[in-house]
Amino acid sequence: MWRSDSIGNGARAARNTGVWLGCLLGFLLLLLCSCRPLGERLRVGANLWPGYEPLYLAQREGLLPEDEFQVIRLASAEQVISAFRNRAVDVAAVTADEAIRVASRLPGTRIILVCDYSNGADAVLARPGIGSLAELKGKKVGLEPNALGAYLLAQALEAAHLAPGDITAVPVPIASQEAAYQAGRVDAVVTFDPVRSRLLGWGAKPLFDSSQIPGEIADVLIARPEVLQERRPELLGLVRAWFAARERLHAGAPETLSAAANHLGLNLTNLGESLKLIELPDLAANRRLLTDAGEGLPETLRRVASELVKHQLLDRPVDPSQMIDPTLVEGADRK
Repeated sequence: MWRSDSIGNGARAARNTGVWLGCLLGFLLLLLCSCRPLGERLRVGANLWPGYEPLYLAQREGLLPEDEFQVIRLASAEQVISAFRNRAVDVAAVTADEAIRVASRLPGTRIILVCDYSNGADAVLARPGIGSLAELKGKKVGLEPNALGAYLLAQALEAAHLAPGDITAVPVPIASQEAAYQAGRVDAVVTFDPVRSRLLGWGAKPLFDSSQIPGEIADVLIARPEVLQERRPELLGLVRAWFAARERLHAGAPETLSAAANHLGLNLTNLGESLKLIELPDLAANRRLLTDAGEGLPETLRRVASELVKHQLLDRPVDPSQMIDPTLVEGADRK
């Protein structure tokens, strides 16, 4: 396993106290609300990532009525997964590898929609002077303490014929990655947009990205079995709103793009570049992806599950073929 090296110190803690207290209080409130009856608003949890922007756009533009839906932005993928496990949210936006790990602990968890595929928006970035993955040997690499960060780093190390013990893996939440890079506490980071774009602006150099493992970094919406059974009308409304928001994002109205850029903390140029590295499947593509056992999401899940087992990132075996419920996308255009 990778060696761990804490990057925290008093100065950084002082700078980030307000941010982390806010995140902590928000998360505690979510946990306190986890006992709400199913009759209340459908709660959807997500972190900050351009591929999830249709959720936030749907909320901003009224496609998800406030009296029926609540889109909750959390600080990290780890918090999203914890909220889902603790029933603080009913639906969660997660990566495919995270969905597999959740399903291994919560049987019955189902994927109801493919949000996106990352074709370069997840990356390993290094300081100037580190010109190749091989040069990471002996260096400190910061990454989020979750399955996605470990998975992408494992793929990068394998491509460079490096062993996990050749680097020092440093747990760095996404909210702290920019500070860790600026302060010189890490030599490289495993990151994703919008942080990826900002680090590139500060001179970081790309060494590896998700375009080199096509189809393996996918994001999906997952729901618990009781939610699928008891709240299908709201879930159907959520799926319809997602695709309506996706169309608005692709239409590129100035006010829509400006709001998305502000939400992500990017300028319009960086937003455009980021969206080029992310594929947002439409409704027809979702139907194919969720039902095609040979070329669709089932095959992606099998491949990713195999890699998770290989790198000892999966606690228990899971059958990916049982994780998909295509019925909502199949019925999304019916009245």
